[in-house]
Amino acid sequence: MRVNEAVLGVLMLALTALVWSVTAAFPRIPGQPYGPDLFPRLISGALGIAGVLMILRGLLSTPREPFAALAPWARSPRAIGAILFTLGAILAYILVADTLGFVITAFCLLLVLMLYLRTPPLTSLATAAGMALAVEYFFSGLMRVPLPRGLLAVMG
Repeated sequence: MRVNEAVLGVLMLALTALVWSVTAAFPRIPGQPYGPDLFPRLISGALGIAGVLMILRGLLSTPREPFAALAPWARSPRAIGAILFTLGAILAYILVADTLGFVITAFCLLLVLMLYLRTPPLTSLATAAGMALAVEYFFSGLMRVPLPRGLLAVMG
């Protein structure tokens, strides 16, 4: 899908406004000249500036591009199936991750998606296993974000 830069710029401005409104509710830290809202607002401010520039560039481009156009490959049934398959995988994760656990769910979903996208089976197995374990290590081990343990909870 080809999207005019003006459309993306508007989306970036909307994201900027959302971040600013959400971070307004962040609690202040006593004695600190800045709070937890500083870095998200700095990043969203940069996004907002980029959004304005993209809007200008999109509106001033010659020849004028349509606001959105599907590329020929995006009209194929296989591409539409891949998009629907990915959305289904997200829904499946939400429904079964607590029961099966993150590692098992992520491995299964990645494996099925890669096989659907015609990745060679051995590559699919290795990549799905490696990515599921790497993400679990990064989030649970390093960042201390609790991921669902599911069936692996009995192992320790």
